[in-house]
Amino acid sequence: MSVEKAGLRIQRRGKDFFDNQGRKYHSKIAEVYLKLAQMRKWVILNGEDKPESIHKKILKIVKEELSNRQVSKK
Repeated sequence: MSVEKAGLRIQRRGKDFFDNQGRKYHSKIAEVYLKLAQMRKWVILNGEDKPESIHKKILKIVKEELSNRQVSKK
């Protein structure tokens, strides 16, 4: 999710400590998470997608991973 989109969500619900840190802080955090995701082969999902779409993607990924693990054990 973009920093801008996250900012709009924050405005709707009210701010907490992390929300008060500002755009530069959140951009840096997002950058670090993306680097970690690449290094550790994490799956990156778009938080702006509809919950149903995210759910389907997660189920698909989990099923593929479980299938791959079962194949490699044989």
